[in-house]
Amino acid sequence: MPATLTTSPNFTMSFWFNAQTVGVQQNLVSAYGGYFELLVGANNQISLYVPIAGGLTIIRSSTTISSNTWYQLTITYQHYG
Repeated sequence: MPATLTTSPNFTMSFWFNAQTVGVQQNLVSAYGGYFELLVGANNQISLYVPIAGGLTIIRSSTTISSNTWYQLTITYQHYG
């Protein structure tokens, strides 16, 4: 279920998700006009796109997501204007 996040510059989010299908990109959360984005990529890995120092940094998980399995994610984001 895609969602758009509107929040303060600093936040922590925690949620569970269950990918019903794999092998296609699935957006989980986006904020700040897409500058902060959390997704499951077509490679079945979680990627987090975050703005850092005027650029966009990509952080990828080493875990491969399987279909019909529950995963719990917690992310803390702190924006330094």
